Amino acid sequence: EERGVVAAGTADGGVELYAIADGSKVGEWRPLAFDGSKGYKGAKTMSVAFAKIGDAVACVAGGSDGAMHYRFLAADGAAGFDEDRPPRPLLPAHRGPVVDLAPARDGLLVSAAHDGTMRVWDLALAADGDRTPEVCYGLGGYKVWLGSVCVDDKRLISDGSDNTVVVHDFSKSD
Repeated sequence: EERGVVAAGTADGGVELYAIADGSKVGEWRPLAFDGSKGYKGAKTMSVAFAKIGDAVACVAGGSDGAMHYRFLAADGAAGFDEDRPPRPLLPAHRGPVVDLAPARDGLLVSAAHDGTMRVWDLALAADGDRTPEVCYGLGGYKVWLGSVCVDDKRLISDGSDNTVVVHDFSKSD
């Protein structure tokens, strides 16, 4: 909201940015390799989130194939994507559709996928553009598909298709 844009994931593997003020399209990105063919059966964008990384903001997309990519928004509050900073993948990919992304404090991002895993990523490493974000740790063992994830400074909460809610301690340790 502070940047004045919203992001929408599309069934053809894309991400589109729209201005909140007037609804005009201000950016388009195809992170999941849309091949342009009629009847495209490739990856779909399943989840999109904005993550603050230092003074910058990145758009992160999670796909139906488990792939995740990020791309910085234009600097200085301009609408659209930063054309000088190329999009990059987040590796390793999940082994199932990425169904939710939740930005957290200090450049952290949580991804949740139908492979039964959640991962906490350190996106702050990418702030200068020279380093690649890394997985800090993963949480696995979910027997039934994860549905969504929510995070604050103290808790990481997830739910699954079995109507179970799991709460993990996400507070900073001293």
